[in-house]
Amino acid sequence: MSITDNCSLDPDLQLARLQQNLTSHHRQLRLTSWDLPSTLRLDCYHHHGPTYHGSSSSLLSEGQASFDPLASTFRLIADFEQALSGVGMPYNTARARKNDSPVYGKVKGADSEYSPETTLSSTLTAVACYIQLVLIYNYIVSYVADQSANNRVVHDFILLSAPELTLGGQRLPPLRNFLGTSLVRLMKAMIRPVERVLGVPAKFRVSGDDDADRRGDEELGEPPGLIESVTGASLLGVLDASLLSRNLELDRPSVLENLRAKMDYLDNLAREEPSMNQA
Repeated sequence: MSITDNCSLDPDLQLARLQQNLTSHHRQLRLTSWDLPSTLRLDCYHHHGPTYHGSSSSLLSEGQASFDPLASTFRLIADFEQALSGVGMPYNTARARKNDSPVYGKVKGADSEYSPETTLSSTLTAVACYIQLVLIYNYIVSYVADQSANNRVVHDFILLSAPELTLGGQRLPPLRNFLGTSLVRLMKAMIRPVERVLGVPAKFRVSGDDDADRRGDEELGEPPGLIESVTGASLLGVLDASLLSRNLELDRPSVLENLRAKMDYLDNLAREEPSMNQA
């Protein structure tokens, strides 16, 4: 069930519920075994459509395990986008968006014309959700990369899985590492809208340096992200401590350093030897 079903249109409640769901999902990732070939199975979009927008039952494919880490994560990202779209906006605007209505006048029967304004409290919750989402990404990508590095069968599965394509009636040679590259690009594309709405600085982004997109937003008159709309120094400190701080005692990289390294490994699997033993 979507968080918007339980929390009506209040973005603060949606973000609080989302934080709980992300924490539970991260815990489930660690405690539940999941089948890698089933999770990374390539499907035809026209046959299945986007699974992350449907009900919880749409997260399961026929013959697939009951827990799909990617599909469930993408659904939580969709919930995150939905919650962020209502932070600080007029109450009736959120209602109009939910109902796909172009009318932005006062909604009949609404108790209040406006939703709560953007506050430091709600932005802190949104930042906490983003940090939890990055931790989830790090766990998923690390699991896939480590399995590839230590299991030749998984390595070859990722390297050689590719759709059969034809051009001019002739079958094209299979694309090596189509799956690894597609996984990395998809995960970056899914999280990028959240990073843009939040106004996450480039050094904390999973999707990479998006300065070109930011310049385009400014030219179009797009409003600044949530972090920029409040006093952001403390929020940047939270992001830095959570995502860029190294564990010096165990000599381990930071969360983002580890995530980026293993995304690069999967993206370049066709050009690298299957060895990824670092943490």
